[in-house]
Amino acid sequence: MLRDCSYVTGLSTCFYDRAGELGELERGLRWAHTIVLYGPRSSGKSELVRYYVSRRLGSDVIAVVFDARRKRGTKFFESLGVEVVHLDESVALRALDAILKILEGLRVHMPLDLRTLTHGARELYKVLLSVVSSLSEVYVVVDEAHLLEERGAFIRDLEAVAGALAKYRELSNIRLLVTSSEGFISTTDIYSRLRGYSEKFIAVEELDEEHFKMLYEEYCLKRGGCITPLNIIEAIAGRLPGYIAEVEWRARSGELESFIKVELEKLLGAMVEASLAEGVGLEQLARKLVMAFEGSIRYYEVGLRALEVLIERNIVYERGLTVKPQLALYARALKLAVEKGVTLYSLAERGFDVGELLEL
Repeated sequence: MLRDCSYVTGLSTCFYDRAGELGELERGLRWAHTIVLYGPRSSGKSELVRYYVSRRLGSDVIAVVFDARRKRGTKFFESLGVEVVHLDESVALRALDAILKILEGLRVHMPLDLRTLTHGARELYKVLLSVVSSLSEVYVVVDEAHLLEERGAFIRDLEAVAGALAKYRELSNIRLLVTSSEGFISTTDIYSRLRGYSEKFIAVEELDEEHFKMLYEEYCLKRGGCITPLNIIEAIAGRLPGYIAEVEWRARSGELESFIKVELEKLLGAMVEASLAEGVGLEQLARKLVMAFEGSIRYYEVGLRALEVLIERNIVYERGLTVKPQLALYARALKLAVEKGVTLYSLAERGFDVGELLEL
């Protein structure tokens, strides 16, 4: 059991679980220069990276963070006295070019035109260049990469950087850590583009039952109690840590039912689009998805065209030969439609009540 209260998460709680992922990350960084952590929304990818890097920081270790969300991502590192360069959205896509600029300083040939660097990237270059040669480790974190608008440009830059880090000994102390959504990984060619460049992909899933309960209890204790029972949160979002605060806030503001209704409308829209793409009926597609969630059929038996739509719309994600729902709510709605003959149209129109959520 892992519970580290020397670290404070974005939920203002201790850090829970992830011993398996931390071990995989530690082993991977012994040989990999580029690591991509991916998983469903709010599964804790960013928190995992921040926790790992915070354990490594020291007088000869630095972390440079690019947070695509532009929210509280850099505050944690700044509180530890780590110099962080925060780029505004207009230059976020050029962030990785700053690392390429280091190569120019080391007189290493690179295929990209470094003259296109923006002012913000040049400033980052100055920070990195001044310390990279004297540090034992440099962690460059690109957080929530899927939120960058020009995905193609980002992947091309990422490929160039990963190739350089794998090839040049002068860069052996730099590690690139990227977090991204499951859908971004599944719907781009990032796997093939990074293959052979000393890369590793690590999947981050939901917490186990015991640690999720501990996290929920601590979160509620520090806020004087929660009005949303644990089983309701699990019925809506599974055991994804980031949704504890989201669901509780919705409940306190009286917007939980409308939140559920909006998600059901999103599910309906994606299912209609997917059924048209696959050329099958809505009920047939729902039945196949329920079977896939239960492990009765492989992901490709659902229909590849339908899956492409559902992954792009953040309804499901692939894991090995299986397919899983991004939200537990989606699985429950589809199961209700299949087992009780309730149409997705009627569900999207009327929504769920709490009793129905707990019945399935």
